[in-house]
Amino acid sequence: MTDFKPDLAFRLMTEADLSLVLHNERGAYSHPWTEGVFKECLAGASECWVALYNNEVVGHAVTSMVIDEAHLLNLCVARALQGNGVGLSFMTFLLERFRAQNMVELFLEVRASNAAAVQLYRKLGFNEIGYRKAYYPASDGREDAIVMSMKLGGED
Repeated sequence: MTDFKPDLAFRLMTEADLSLVLHNERGAYSHPWTEGVFKECLAGASECWVALYNNEVVGHAVTSMVIDEAHLLNLCVARALQGNGVGLSFMTFLLERFRAQNMVELFLEVRASNAAAVQLYRKLGFNEIGYRKAYYPASDGREDAIVMSMKLGGED
């Protein structure tokens, strides 16, 4: 890890962002979300965010909030900036957003093989609460997901 300190801005994703979002998604993941999935999220109840560095899209997130629970559906950082604090800054922004919306708990699934993401989530205070067998597509079939959650405050 370098001493790079990202000065990021965050805003809601628009359909005009999709070409850069898809570029980052395809560069970061072996089985990326499709343009159709992102369009469904933009048209639906999900909140879709982009992270900007020097006015360039360097990450994206898709979240949902129902009653008092939030779910992180997708978090992606451009491959060239991974390991430089972009994910941490993005998650810090999202956590503040969830707390401002009075969310009590945040859930996510992460590939069991994604050690960097698991480490980030643990650093932020997430706990492993379960597994989903064969949840993700993988080059050799399917891969398990670790289910994690974090209490955000509010109700005790």
